[in-house]
Amino acid sequence: MDLFTRSDLRNLIERAPAQSDSCVSIYMPAHRTGREIREDALRCKNLLNQAEERLKDAGLRSPEARAILAPLRELQEDGLFWKNQSDGLALFAGPEFSARFRVPLAFDELLVVNRRFHVAPILPLLQGDGRFHLLAASQNRLRFFQGTKHGIGELEVAGLPKSLQEALDIDEYVSSRQMHRSASTGVVTGPGAGIFHGHGGSDLDVKKKDEILQYFHVVNHGLRKFFGEARSPLVFAGVDYLFPIFREACDYRGLLDEPVAGNPDSLSAQELHGKVWRIVQPWFRRDQEAAVERFHERRAGKGQSTDLDEVLHAAREGRVETLFVAKGQTVWGVVDPDTGEAQRIAASAPGSEDLLDHAAVHTLLHDGTVYALDRSEMPAEPPVAAIFRYVP
Repeated sequence: MDLFTRSDLRNLIERAPAQSDSCVSIYMPAHRTGREIREDALRCKNLLNQAEERLKDAGLRSPEARAILAPLRELQEDGLFWKNQSDGLALFAGPEFSARFRVPLAFDELLVVNRRFHVAPILPLLQGDGRFHLLAASQNRLRFFQGTKHGIGELEVAGLPKSLQEALDIDEYVSSRQMHRSASTGVVTGPGAGIFHGHGGSDLDVKKKDEILQYFHVVNHGLRKFFGEARSPLVFAGVDYLFPIFREACDYRGLLDEPVAGNPDSLSAQELHGKVWRIVQPWFRRDQEAAVERFHERRAGKGQSTDLDEVLHAAREGRVETLFVAKGQTVWGVVDPDTGEAQRIAASAPGSEDLLDHAAVHTLLHDGTVYALDRSEMPAEPPVAAIFRYVP
């Protein structure tokens, strides 16, 4: 799976070229196993063929259209790429730029050719109720996942070890686990004998806990570099005695108090998702309810608004702390890049975009929080409501 961050969003937004209608955005469902993998590659080929025709319809010459799509066409021959998918695939291509993201969102098939990249379908990965992380840990294996309510996928993160052996760089670690002789009894124990019991007392137990604590300090260092100042919820999955040791080593403020108990090594990503979503869903709900309460505590014009034009201005200026948008609603228009003034136009008009997505993008780019809610959950009459950081 690929990580999609606010920096990636900013890069896509800032990549709008001077030449109009040369940004290709493709969204499609993907599959992790089975014969559907071949079908995914064929689906992608068909979408790229359609994209080339649309680029030519927009006025590009055939060589220009082919050059834009060339980096994405190279994926057709990459069998390893298609065998390592998540739930959805997002592809972007423009003049001298391309990007692809395998993410835990099950996209509907969509092709957009416009003067800017279409980012609305991938925004849930950055929304306030959209993303969590899971650390599945044992002494023999460590996996790190990013998930949403729709699915979960494994991330490759620099700085995170794959196991205790790798973290501590002990060449003899595996062989040392094969045989331990008790000084007091002379009993030999092997890998299945459970050399750490979590009760303390023996020198062997203390030594093993110290090793595990060092292991988790290395893990914590990698997590610290990965998260930075972010605070998405992190859930730990592991056997009971490991979580207290991990909590001692971890200083990430988003770590949740409830772990997924049991050895996670044999569990698939889908099996882990069901267990972890039960834990994080109430966390997301509490944050959302607290945000709605903050909205009602503010007075209109004194820290909150339901006026879309006012919200658009505030979002572009970085003043929106929290944005609520109604799911399934759109308001089509165009925003003047110089003045920020919005004009309502038809969805089919050149340059038209969803103004709610525009507000969401700029809120996220300025480190605000976005909630996409059902109409009944909105804190005010749809389609939009916002809490401001300050009022000028």
